Amino acid sequence: MPSNNRSQIIEKGAYRIILDAYNANPNSMQAALENLAQLSIKRVAILGDMFEIDTESLKRNTSTSPTLFKIGQKAYLIGQNFSKIAVKNENTIQFRSFEEFKSKFDKNDIMDSTILIKASRGMSLERVLELI
Repeated sequence: MPSNNRSQIIEKGAYRIILDAYNANPNSMQAALENLAQLSIKRVAILGDMFEIDTESLKRNTSTSPTLFKIGQKAYLIGQNFSKIAVKNENTIQFRSFEEFKSKFDKNDIMDSTILIKASRGMSLERVLELI
């Protein structure tokens, strides 16, 4: 099993975590969300900014949003870029920074879930593991 934040599967108590916090672009984000959506269990996406594209590209890229809504569960979007996207989904919560997410995150809200953590390396989103 990889140990470099690339597609790691981590079992932590009542959580199964797919940690892919090394690299992210629209195509890899789309693929990860599609894989998550195929699971027939409670699932959560914790997604961070994709630094490989600029904010305008992210706004124009609509491929991630429809798949995000298909997962049918809770999603957290973290980062300056993700916080600027108009999201109309009550199960999706946006945060400008990891610190804001950390201050409001309650692991009990995602108990017994499979959790996808995906972001560009610069987000250091593996820090979510400390909160679970």
